[in-house]
This record gives sequence, structure tokens and C-alpha cells, in this order.
Amino acid sequence: MRIVLLLFLFSACFAQPSNTKTDNVPTNGKNKAPAAWIKNNLTSLHSLDGHVIRKSIPQLILEDDIPGVSIAFVDKNKLTWKASFGFRNLSTSEKVNDKTVFTGASLSKPLAAIAALKLVESGKINLDEDVNKVLVGWHVKNNEFTTTEKVTLRRLIGHSAGVRNDLWSSYLPGQAVPTLTQMLAGESPSVDPATTVVFAPGSDVRYSNPGYSIIQKMLEDVSQDSFEDILETLVFEPSGMTESSFKQPMPEALKERRAIGYDENLKPYPYRLFPYKAAGGVWTTPTDMAKFVMTLFADHEGKNKILSSSMMAEVLSRKRERLGFSKIFNDESEDLIFRHYGSNQGFTSYLVGSLLRRQAVIIMINSDNGFELLDYIARAVAEYYDWDHLQPTIHNRYTSEISTIKEYQGRFDNNSEILTFNLNEGLLWVSSEEAKTPMKLIPVGKNEFISIDSSVKYEFYRPRHNKNGDIKWVRVIQASGRDNWCERVL
Repeated sequence: MRIVLLLFLFSACFAQPSNTKTDNVPTNGKNKAPAAWIKNNLTSLHSLDGHVIRKSIPQLILEDDIPGVSIAFVDKNKLTWKASFGFRNLSTSEKVNDKTVFTGASLSKPLAAIAALKLVESGKINLDEDVNKVLVGWHVKNNEFTTTEKVTLRRLIGHSAGVRNDLWSSYLPGQAVPTLTQMLAGESPSVDPATTVVFAPGSDVRYSNPGYSIIQKMLEDVSQDSFEDILETLVFEPSGMTESSFKQPMPEALKERRAIGYDENLKPYPYRLFPYKAAGGVWTTPTDMAKFVMTLFADHEGKNKILSSSMMAEVLSRKRERLGFSKIFNDESEDLIFRHYGSNQGFTSYLVGSLLRRQAVIIMINSDNGFELLDYIARAVAEYYDWDHLQPTIHNRYTSEISTIKEYQGRFDNNSEILTFNLNEGLLWVSSEEAKTPMKLIPVGKNEFISIDSSVKYEFYRPRHNKNGDIKWVRVIQASGRDNWCERVL
């Protein structure tokens, strides 16, 4: 299979802290066309000055066993470039192009959220009212958690409604597929548990797929129409999205161009039906999702294609509350990054944009292995276009006393492996059962170290209530930017 993958590497088509600094990209490099520069300038989230390693999209495709990638970039009100790599179908050698259809998975959620907010502005739904007032045939069961606080649309959109998160099941053609009500009630032929409130609405934020199925039920009940037709009318048509559908099974015209999803070993998944439409059932393309983002930008400026400018200001406000997207912002920057990931069997996707620049990139991959590549590509886009918050960080060496480094020695457990840190020749080294050869760590800040070999960053932490106590945790930040925490083993 690797031989097949090699064949397409040459056929890609293009249509902080005080001790850190941003990598200065040579001017002549930035003079290249953006798609060409981004293709060849993927880099780790954290690197040591003088040891920045840049890779290409084809390199990471090969390293991570990824069949295909499709990218679309939005600059204000224009789709300015597209790029495609690899195959939508390995067995037939059919390549990915800008018409290739992917499962958007959880990119369905911002589409559903915007449609719901449209109905709020139309007066059909109240954003802060108990959802049971509009639901028909199925209701959120009240329990000890809903005595004083209720499940509302605002809380469902923002994942703070208290609804337990279950990963909805998909179904093969020919299998009995549950209705939306059967899924929510946990009734046959659904194989998933009933949707339940497990903490007080409004008291916490916990991602919930079933929460968006409640939104789907609300939209259908107040509109007395199918979810796919509602989204066609409220979102797809105003945005000019002609290559997207929530229909299950998908329309034949799109099915002919769909990408095959692959697992981590390049084994294809069969075509499946996703009855959890609002939570993750959309079939689409990066180009169509780019049209959706352009519509949001237009509405933010008062064009009213779907939402009013005041509602869009709430969606993209500098608040922690989600009204369709998670956001990154701080007081040191004027910019706000909005984003959403998606993942279904064999597919990963990422929509991320800069509000200040009025730019966004949509990336879709037909592989379970795609998450790291999504982050690498988004980081290269942020670097090229000078977005805040997502850019890679280049660290300077930090002078650290040996007596201080000794504190970091020990064994730390992340529930899957043990990391062992030892002091040798005045430096900290890390090893594990998987990587038995120790890696040298370079101090880049107080309690912070980087491995030159792997570009992994290690941050050591003490308990907040005892800042002078022993180190208890180490946060391991991978080159892609994804992290996990390890606790000291006594």
C-alpha cells in the first residue's frame, strides 16, 4: 500500500512567553503562492531555535498512512485557493479533487446551530426557554438535575445543557435504521442508550452529540419538515452550497464522487448511514463549507443572508460561550480564532478561521489518522497569513540550575505508558517502554523542556494549593499540538 501512496506524492494539485518567539519565515519563501508555501512548510507547535524542522503535506501523508486530503481557503468574500492530495479511492486509484465529497461529521453542528439561530430570529424558538415547550412526541426527562435549571437551545448549542455524551451508532444500508425519536428514547432498532441529563444545565461544559440530536428534533417539530429540507432552505440555498446533503442515504449524484473512509491501517470502511444528522450526518466538500463561512462573514458585516449582524456578533463574540464554534482569544490580541473539528469512521475534518483577517481554511481527510495533519496544515496557514493564537512557537534555550532540574526526575503515568525522567550530565532525559532510548530534553522555560528529536514539549506542574511542593504532573504536548497529562507514580 505504501507503494501506491508514493505514486501520488508527486501529483498533488493546487486549484507568548518572553522566552519564545515566532519563527521568522524568509521573505522569498513568503513570496511563493500560498498553497505552494503551505504545502511545504508544516512544522511542530513547539520547536527550539535553530532546530526547526519543516515537512510537506506529502511527507506527512506518507508517514501517517493517509489516503487523501482536500483543502479550501477563504479570504473575505472569495474562495482564493484550493489544494488536493492523494486518492479518494485507493482500490481504483481515483484521486481527490475539489469535487470529492467527504463526511463532514461534526462540522454538521455549526450548520445545525446556524439554522436553529435563524428560527430564533424568526420567532419560532426561544433561545433560553425550556426545550420541552416545543418538543413533540419526545421530551427531555426531568430529574434531580433539571429541578431549577432547564435544558435550553442556547445550552444545547454550547454543550452546557447537561446532556450525557454518547457516540451515536451508524448503520449499514439494509439494516433497520432508527428514527430520531427512537434514538433519543433508546428504543429498538437503536442500539444506543436513551438521551439523559447527567448534570445541572448551565453548570458545566461537556461536549454532547445527543444534545445536537435534540436540536434536530426541535427544528423538525417547530418547522414540521425534515431536517435535511430545513437545512437546505435555511443554510444551503442562502450560502450557494450545491454539493452538500444531510439525506441518508446520500443522493446518488454525491455518492458517485464520495471519498472512501479508511482506518489507521488503510483498510476501507463500508458506506454507512448517519441518522444523527445534526450531530454528524452531513456529506459535503471543503469548497461548500467555504461558501458557508463566506456567508457567515457577510452576515457579520450586515448582509443578512441567514442571520442578522447582531446575531452573528453573538456567534463570534469574545465570550467563552459557544454558539456554533469554539473560540480562541485573549486580551493581548485583536484577533479571534473560531473553529470546529469533525470525526466519523474513516473521516476527519477541520474548519478554522481568523475573524480579524476574515479568512478561514477547511480541511477534509478520508482517514482515521487525520487529526495531526489537520493541525499541521492549520498551523501553516496561520503562519503564512499571520493569524494570532495558532502560529508555531520557537523557543530560546533557558538557563536552569541542576538543583532545580533534579525535581523533575521520576516516573509519570498517563494511563497508557510510564514516562521516566532522569538527570544525566546536567541534562534531563526522558524514556518510556515504547521508546526505550532516552531523549535529551532542552530547558526552554521554568518547568518547561523540549526534545529536539521529536519536538515534543514537557511542562511540569505542582498542585495549585502547594506551589512549593513536589512536582505532581507533566503535560506532554505533541508536535501536532495535542496533549495529555501524566501523574507522578509514587
